[in-house]
Amino acid sequence: MISCTVSIGIVAYLDHASIESMISDADTALYHSKKTGRNKVTCFKDIA
Repeated sequence: MISCTVSIGIVAYLDHASIESMISDADTALYHSKKTGRNKVTCFKDIA
């Protein structure tokens, strides 16, 4: 049997945000998901 985990980080699009800052924020949310238990989806606005 194969085991798999999924961790996802998401960020909301804001008109004044650059692509680079959005990617950075999504990455921050992703690593927060991994650090707090995996198998989760984390929205950056909830941890900022």
